[in-house]
Amino acid sequence: MFFYFFILGRNPRLSIIEILRYLTTKEIKSQIINLIGSALVIETETTLNIRNCADVLAGTIKIGRIWVMSQEQDIDNLLQTASFYLEDGNTLKYSVECYGNLNKLKHYQRLFKQIFKDMRQKAIKKNIPPHALSNALQTPLFIDVVIIEDESGNIYVGRTVGAHDISLNKKKYEKRPYIDKKIGTSIRLSRILVNFCGLKPEQSLLDPFCGIGTILQEALLLGFDAIGIDLEKMRISQCEKNLEWVKKTFTAKGNYELFKGNATNLSSFLDKNSIDGIVTEPELGPFLRDLPTIKEALKIKRKLQSLYERFFVAVDKILKDNGKIVIVLPQFETKTGEIIDIAIEEIIGNTRLRIYDMKREKLFFKETQADKINRQLQTALEIPLEYSEKWHRLHRLIYLLEKREL
Repeated sequence: MFFYFFILGRNPRLSIIEILRYLTTKEIKSQIINLIGSALVIETETTLNIRNCADVLAGTIKIGRIWVMSQEQDIDNLLQTASFYLEDGNTLKYSVECYGNLNKLKHYQRLFKQIFKDMRQKAIKKNIPPHALSNALQTPLFIDVVIIEDESGNIYVGRTVGAHDISLNKKKYEKRPYIDKKIGTSIRLSRILVNFCGLKPEQSLLDPFCGIGTILQEALLLGFDAIGIDLEKMRISQCEKNLEWVKKTFTAKGNYELFKGNATNLSSFLDKNSIDGIVTEPELGPFLRDLPTIKEALKIKRKLQSLYERFFVAVDKILKDNGKIVIVLPQFETKTGEIIDIAIEEIIGNTRLRIYDMKREKLFFKETQADKINRQLQTALEIPLEYSEKWHRLHRLIYLLEKREL
């Protein structure tokens, strides 16, 4: 067995589901051992390609191998004799991060300083911010030690092997030919949503509201074939230029096809049961400068539900059996504090689409896990997931749906 830590991003629920969908897709037999704040500890039957995981998973800050597991009372002695942080060279640069019990950080920093002194190893402690960690890990003679401790005194100590290159997201967003902040889903969220879909290599991904192609570009970069549809000719042209730039700049392997058309009439472009997965953020309603009244929110909801209902009927025709659809839908908070949701169960009722139950992933749960950890995980895996930014008037709910077999 092998043990790994995943340090989760700013929305831990998104990060956890992305990780589990990735492991499921790769058919890696895994069990969750512990969830401690923003640190997820996982046991696998086979080794992980950690650097590849870190490149693919946009919701995870860093990933590493756990080398020492013990109780609080004997951890210091074990670390004195451990060797996973030994390097050949003159001057070692290192960082030490704690998760769970932050009060122990200074203790462990002093401990590692003493360990290197006893080894007569010249070592310099560095504070590396998340956006710089990916580059730091590629330099020789640098190690990032991670120490995770839960309330029961269980301690996991490991070394970071891979970190998601946050700076690359900025390049993929800002350097492409066309940007539109009003309609563009972020690079990070687009990558996470594509990973939710759980596609296999060379399968096809459709975005029926593709806009300038942010979701499609992440699909191409992950090696999937991408299909985009949009009502506006200008958007299709901009999307094409963005995708050509991605293929040229990053040598993306996937192919793409674009159509100008209506997302409620997908069968006029696509064959029945031909699409492996769908990831999309459709029209979410008018731009809101202020919170709407209940009357205004209900009016927007009725209009959108009519669109979504026709869209889901169209999806039902072209999506393969057991195919997944990842979709972002709006949630409206009114001036008086009421929350208005899209009635998704109602509008998919006449289709074979159903909300996917992440709790079916039995392989992830250890029978001996503490009840508290299981409760945390059960909550984390509930669909939909809320994705909101402080500067947005609109809340967004992320749904994962599956087309049932007949």
